[in-house]
Amino acid sequence: AWNQYIHQIWTGESIAFFIDGYVRLNPDSIKLLGKAIDDQAEVLGGTGVPNGAMDSSAAHAHVPENGFHGNFCCIKGAALEQIRRRKILLPTGLYRVDSLMGALLTLGLDPANNVWVGSRIYVHPAASWQTDSKRWWRMRDIRAQVKRIIRQSRGDLENLAIKDHLRIRKQQPELMLPTAAELIIDWVHRCPSQANKVLRYNPLARRALAELQRSAGKPKGNINMVPVLMGCSKTP
Repeated sequence: AWNQYIHQIWTGESIAFFIDGYVRLNPDSIKLLGKAIDDQAEVLGGTGVPNGAMDSSAAHAHVPENGFHGNFCCIKGAALEQIRRRKILLPTGLYRVDSLMGALLTLGLDPANNVWVGSRIYVHPAASWQTDSKRWWRMRDIRAQVKRIIRQSRGDLENLAIKDHLRIRKQQPELMLPTAAELIIDWVHRCPSQANKVLRYNPLARRALAELQRSAGKPKGNINMVPVLMGCSKTP
């Protein structure tokens, strides 16, 4: 969806807002967030916070490490134009899409030459939204939570592969492999010792990797058999 919007749908607006379908924005959230990032030249994107966390400390406690909350966020047109011009595509099949987009913005879309600067994403403590409460006794909510836990284990592998590409090897985002499966499998085979630390004690992560290998048509194999001497290559 991100790729389709940026490369096919966006028509040059100065700010594009992104809202998950299950959230209900406060009436002034778009206006507040839009004005805040428009007034700061160094900011590339912005995010709100859930459930009306009204002070800055609470606001930052409600957003991920890179400061980008996918429920309600925005990106400046200048950043979108650069993504389109450079033909940057997010790997398809990602669970942690918002984390990747946040990382790209925090690195100024140029990890080879920029450092991680959190202030490139503005967190507005008053731009908020509401969602329906989850009920622990409701079967559909229980099933949704189980699926979420399983997806999060896969998301942990995605985050490590993305961190390796952008922050450790400092590779440009347009060089990312085209699918999440390829991105993770490539990282696992280049960085077996790091992968083992996650997979050894996390059966859900092992299950996620096996499913990705099947979807990519790769033999399942055994991660512990990957030679640790391979290390973690710094070349693409």
